[in-house]
Amino acid sequence: MTNDKGLMTSLIIETVVLYKLPSISRQELAAMFTHDDLKKTRYYRELKQEVIEDITKEVKQEEALALILRQLPRRIGIVKLELIERIQQLETSQLENLAEALLDFESESNLVDWLNQIDD
Repeated sequence: MTNDKGLMTSLIIETVVLYKLPSISRQELAAMFTHDDLKKTRYYRELKQEVIEDITKEVKQEEALALILRQLPRRIGIVKLELIERIQQLETSQLENLAEALLDFESESNLVDWLNQIDD
């Protein structure tokens, strides 16, 4: 019974904090809870995991883009700015596919054809 009451109290406190969180400044929140207190919450852990996943995804995309932009000139020569801009708009999975496809490119027209195929 005591355990159930403690769990219920925790859920109520968590609900109130999450509900009020958007209207509370960082300073007010810091005055109410220590950083260690906040790190123990499920909300903090879930948010931290989301941030890690977002950053990992962005880094992966940036690395794929950088690799492609280094490899393309070696395969087809100078790459026009308009093509670079199109490549920069690709999603990570598309960049990964391009990284593999460019190994077979012999000219700029191969890249243009590949990009046009993505647009269709």
